[in-house]
Amino acid sequence: MEEILLTAQPRSVIGKQVNALRRGGNVPAVLYGKQLDVPLNLQIDEKTLKLVVAKAGGNRLIKLTIDSAAPHLVLAREVQRNSISGRIVHVDFHQVSMTEKISTDVPLVLVGTSPAVTRGEGLLIHGIATVRIRVLPTELISQIEVDVTS
Repeated sequence: MEEILLTAQPRSVIGKQVNALRRGGNVPAVLYGKQLDVPLNLQIDEKTLKLVVAKAGGNRLIKLTIDSAAPHLVLAREVQRNSISGRIVHVDFHQVSMTEKISTDVPLVLVGTSPAVTRGEGLLIHGIATVRIRVLPTELISQIEVDVTS
């Protein structure tokens, strides 16, 4: 699996003043985790963040670099979007420890075609879309494929 890289800058703007930050093409973000004493306020370029969030989803590791310091391995835990435009307005990143298990939702992907559906004898209903798994960060998977041909 390829590495997903993202660069951020520290953010001093907080509160209602972040709207000016968004108009400038940046998105406010927060980095938190057990290894950090206090959460870090960050700002990230909106176009870059949009591509990274689309590629990583909520269950792929992102290597987040802040001002050329050592990179943090993070997961995008909450991505807040504008309800009308769909633009990203805020992101929460969770720094993970490579030695502790984490829980995450993994999407189920149906593969193949059911014989009952092709014969017109049935209808395939997809009951659940995700499954919660608990694994080490190095063992994260992007999806679970379920073969429905049998």
